[in-house]
Amino acid sequence: MFGARIGSSVLLDTVDITDPALVSIGDEVVIAEGVLVQSHEVKNGILSLHPIKIGKCSSIGPYAVVQKGSVVGESVEIQALQKVGGGDHVLKPDKVNNINKNADLPVINSKTQYDAIYHFIGIYLVGFLSSLAAAIAYFIYIKFSKQPPSLQHFSFVCICGAFHWIPFTIIAYATMFSDVPSNPITFAMTFTSAYLL
Repeated sequence: MFGARIGSSVLLDTVDITDPALVSIGDEVVIAEGVLVQSHEVKNGILSLHPIKIGKCSSIGPYAVVQKGSVVGESVEIQALQKVGGGDHVLKPDKVNNINKNADLPVINSKTQYDAIYHFIGIYLVGFLSSLAAAIAYFIYIKFSKQPPSLQHFSFVCICGAFHWIPFTIIAYATMFSDVPSNPITFAMTFTSAYLL
């Protein structure tokens, strides 16, 4: 990926790797959505570049920031929305290394059994609420603009609300509309408003 050294079985769910040639990712690493991996910094008009190394079996949570010169050790978990500053070395905690191999596994109580179900419901609720908000915005638009309702436009807006990721919006637009407006400003405004929903 543009010069980044990436190991095998890596789950890479971000597009925010600013300097791929300076990034080294080990095997079986999970990098969640929205993680910013930034190998450069501009301070007082001076650009400085330092490589970033992420050790094997590590996990970086959603929307975390890994800055220039950081070294994330093996089997390290960086929580969501956390920042690993420039030059920081994050190592695996000692207490994880000292776990008794013959220890009994913890008993799963009913609370932890339902946590997975709640997380699953939460994922789909985000898409549902986004689609609902897009539908409400569409109905407000047709009410104030006195435009006739269009099932094609309504379904496009709802799909863009549910999948608020730009490639899905492009694919939905390309497949749902056979006639693209010839005016580029009309196309850009339609596309931008659908994406912002």
